[in-house]
Amino acid sequence: MIRFQCPNCDKHLKAPERKAGATVICPRCEGLCPIPPETLGDDAPRPGGSRPGASPLHVDEGPPLFSGMSLGVRVVLGLVVSVGALTLLLAVVGPLVPPLNGAGEAAQYGAVPLVSLSVIGSLAILYGHGTSCPECGKWWARKEARKEFVEREEFEKKGVPFARSIYRVGYACESCGHGWSVTSSEEFKKVSRDRTRPRLG
Repeated sequence: MIRFQCPNCDKHLKAPERKAGATVICPRCEGLCPIPPETLGDDAPRPGGSRPGASPLHVDEGPPLFSGMSLGVRVVLGLVVSVGALTLLLAVVGPLVPPLNGAGEAAQYGAVPLVSLSVIGSLAILYGHGTSCPECGKWWARKEARKEFVEREEFEKKGVPFARSIYRVGYACESCGHGWSVTSSEEFKKVSRDRTRPRLG
């Protein structure tokens, strides 16, 4: 993969090596971004070459999980995860270590509810952050506005045919009305259909 930055909005992007030297569309600002050709190794394959003109960019499905997460939210998430992990650890190790017998017995009684609450709380925080608006930051405000097909690529992995469908998904914030789009992809193995099936009987 080639990693580079959009010259318009400085978003970190990556593209397949076969698109080196091509011009792509940034999923954030939708500006034209040239992929630097010098990052492509001499021994890297170039199947089919790059199509002329601008093409949609295949990037990650979204920003990293903790991207844009405030320090306070990270601290709360760390505390929630730590409470569940320590409770589970005490419940398992406590009865085996004599100095921790009392704490281990208490942890065994509270392990199920505390670990369950820890998991539910962690998932709620991560889901709330993942569905937040990048403009106003409000949680659970993201709403899918549109989804459009961009292109389909066919390739091989160790001699097995695969296909990748690339989509551009548009989102809008229900709170402030801010809109943005993300490029996502679905990869699957191609199934060869033999039309000359033998007749039964």
